[in-house]
Amino acid sequence: MNAVIYAGLPIHDQEKIKRYGLKKSDLNALLTFLCEEFNITYEELRSRVRTHETHIYPRRLFYYFATEYFTYTPLKTLGMYFNQDHATVVHSIKRVRDLYRFPNDPLCIRFKKIEERMKKTI
Repeated sequence: MNAVIYAGLPIHDQEKIKRYGLKKSDLNALLTFLCEEFNITYEELRSRVRTHETHIYPRRLFYYFATEYFTYTPLKTLGMYFNQDHATVVHSIKRVRDLYRFPNDPLCIRFKKIEERMKKTI
């Protein structure tokens, strides 16, 4: 997938993202990785569809990985990638952290495998 992380964002939002020192290549690589993992396009990921398996999980993982592994970026700015506000980003990150407290949960196991592949790939 050759999606640009600025795709669909207004110019003033693109400037905000640049101002906060976001490493475009890192987050673009993360988006590409998650789209491939979940077999979804960036455009589908940005849509308002709320299917957990194919839409919500990759968004949550994007927010979680972006805050855990990549340069500091305000939550509001991360939310702009999917037309969501910072409260949605906070909720998504909390949900992933809550899930990680149950290591035997099948979804937690899946997320951890994705996380390990992400660490090796990006």
